[in-house]
Amino acid sequence: DEPQYWVGMLSSKTRQIRVVNMLTKDEHTLEVCAEDTLEQIQNKYLLYNKHAGSYAWKRLPDQLDKEMVVLDMQKTLEQNGVRDESEEYEELGMDDDYYVPSLHLYFKDDLSVA
Repeated sequence: DEPQYWVGMLSSKTRQIRVVNMLTKDEHTLEVCAEDTLEQIQNKYLLYNKHAGSYAWKRLPDQLDKEMVVLDMQKTLEQNGVRDESEEYEELGMDDDYYVPSLHLYFKDDLSVA
């Protein structure tokens, strides 16, 4: 009840995502909160790339013949169609990190300054 003593907020669930920089081919796996927006995830990713705001964040399409889907930075992963399938893997007896969804970063060349 006293905010000055709070250390942080409790997440309903954490999940792993892989962030792939398509320009440099660097990959980083992050553990993020299910409630995090892409903007919050981007802020965490700044540790690895100070120019993360100069990239378009995309995910794979739902259908093979479609283009990459640009992510809405104000929405969560789930709201952007990046499903958390770890519970389904657990039901099948598979490790929950068997498949880690990837977010692809495409450089926009907007001349931002880190």
